[in-house]
Amino acid sequence: MKLSIIIVNYNVRYFLHQCLDSVFRSKADFEFETLVVDNASADDSLEMVKKDFPQVKLIANTKNTGFSVANNQGIKASKGEYVLLLNPDTILHPETLAATVDFMENHKEAGALGIKMLDGTGDFLPESKRGLPTPWVAFYKIFGLSSLFKNSQKFGKYHLSYLSKDEVHEIDVLAGAFMLMRREALDQSGLLDETFFMYGEDIDLSYRIQLAGYKNYYFPDQPIIHYKGESTKRGSLNYVRVFYQAMQIFAKKHFHGSQGFLYSLAIYLAINLRAGLSIFKRVFDLFSLPILDAALLSLGMYWAKIYWENNHRYVEGGTYPDEFMQIAVPAYIAIWLISAFFSGGYDKPLRLWTLVRGLGMGSIILLAGYGLLPEDWRFSRALIALGSAWALLVLPLSRIILNKIPFLRFQLAGSNSTRSLIITQENRIENVQAIFQKVNYQPEFLGFVSQNEGGKNPQIIGDFNKLFPLIKAYQINELVYDAEALDYGRIIENMEDQSSLDLRVKIIPKNSDYLIGSDRADEAGNLYHSGANQLNTPSGRRSKRIFDLLIWPILFLSLPLQRNPSQAFKHTFQILLGSKTLVSTRIIPSGIKREGILNVKYSKDPDSVKINMEPLERDYLKHYSPGHDFKIWLKQWRNL
Repeated sequence: MKLSIIIVNYNVRYFLHQCLDSVFRSKADFEFETLVVDNASADDSLEMVKKDFPQVKLIANTKNTGFSVANNQGIKASKGEYVLLLNPDTILHPETLAATVDFMENHKEAGALGIKMLDGTGDFLPESKRGLPTPWVAFYKIFGLSSLFKNSQKFGKYHLSYLSKDEVHEIDVLAGAFMLMRREALDQSGLLDETFFMYGEDIDLSYRIQLAGYKNYYFPDQPIIHYKGESTKRGSLNYVRVFYQAMQIFAKKHFHGSQGFLYSLAIYLAINLRAGLSIFKRVFDLFSLPILDAALLSLGMYWAKIYWENNHRYVEGGTYPDEFMQIAVPAYIAIWLISAFFSGGYDKPLRLWTLVRGLGMGSIILLAGYGLLPEDWRFSRALIALGSAWALLVLPLSRIILNKIPFLRFQLAGSNSTRSLIITQENRIENVQAIFQKVNYQPEFLGFVSQNEGGKNPQIIGDFNKLFPLIKAYQINELVYDAEALDYGRIIENMEDQSSLDLRVKIIPKNSDYLIGSDRADEAGNLYHSGANQLNTPSGRRSKRIFDLLIWPILFLSLPLQRNPSQAFKHTFQILLGSKTLVSTRIIPSGIKREGILNVKYSKDPDSVKINMEPLERDYLKHYSPGHDFKIWLKQWRNL
């Protein structure tokens, strides 16, 4: 056996399907085996592999053992002369396996090899080639010097950014997303260190392969697509913590004395710096727009007060009492903003209608409640009316202005409409249209490009060879590739060629009824399929967060009655801060991106472990309501 491919999967069924499809469409003239190690996925990954890829050797774990343990399971069960660790959110070029194995055959000193990787829009991923993160290299990376001076051999060592991405190079560190290793090098260096759960194991193994006397190489030909960690949440505090803990493990293992002290100090500073930045970004993203709205409303109410005082209420002299601006106006603003929030005025992408509706509801509440106030607090209905007019005019206008400022990435619904070109075959047009309808994806403009000339269907606006002028002529901002019509090599090569155009890219995998794509170069892959759920909608996310906040006082008061009060205390504040939600499934909904304290299960009966819980979990996701969370909490309230 020449090659063994090891893929560790955890709840990324659709990405895994596309990855395996690309593996088995490879043009390799040697025998290879593929092993999938599933870390107790709650989706139907196992069933999909058995049904669609029966040639795969499947290892099904009953719990999430982590990346290192699962890969070691696969390596121990494999037979190949070479071992390839491959992420499930990757797509191989048809020539990748043949080209990389051929390189290893011709470079006997090579212990391991990494590949040129592109993200979901075709842009080069700098982590394709990395230097050893020594204390100073880590310092330059942590404090941004490596980004400021990319071409410097001194400061650019983390991503070796001073080396050409289009040439072969000897490097220190390979990315775990694609890590091709010689079996004998693995035998001498040892397998992955299982101390590392998710991050850092590729750095450690790369270094140990070098210590064993082998070289690591970066190989730029036949690049692959890597969607950059669909199953991880890189912007989260948990990612910061886990990643830098992995770096601490690496430092303790390989650096000693003053080097070890410097590395530990750099890691400590990095954890606190990145955690602080992450918290600041989260708070800023959450509150910046409401604060701006509150400031604009305060300004409007102040002007309304001055105008009404001077021209109507106190023409002969006098002013409204200080309580009006100090107490009444903040209360008015709170009602307007809360109404806008509940109406969806802060959902993303922002919709002007939901904002206007919420502000209108707030104005009705204020005017209706005016008569119920004590006489001393009835300052003037006219001021509420003027404030309402100001809010309904200025707040939507502010959204329109913010949307025009590119670097703010402030998206207004409908302001950035999707104009798509589908690259397919003429006989596939109806199939593609059916897929778009099934996943409820409706671009403003939808044109078809045939990979061959001479198409007669009126929906075909050109052929593949004229793609660039078609993009310009029709102002296209999204390309959709049909993998049933084009091989992955042609797709990958074209994505790289078009990467400078800043296009969104989606792929319809072979034998599928879903789309996988990327809307932005700095985001992980997105999935479009018929199994949409309520928790992926803004209203569902809002309802769940509001429920968590409303029930929090009850959770806090019930702490003395919990089976483990100290753990429950920690969990309650994780819920309050939004790092976790009260109830979730084993599949973390992409709309929520938070683990749950309690799971969707109604019984602790030992026999329940034998029952397939997936239908229950999927029903919870699809038809979510706060009532579901409340019922689950009543069943499990002492397990907090």
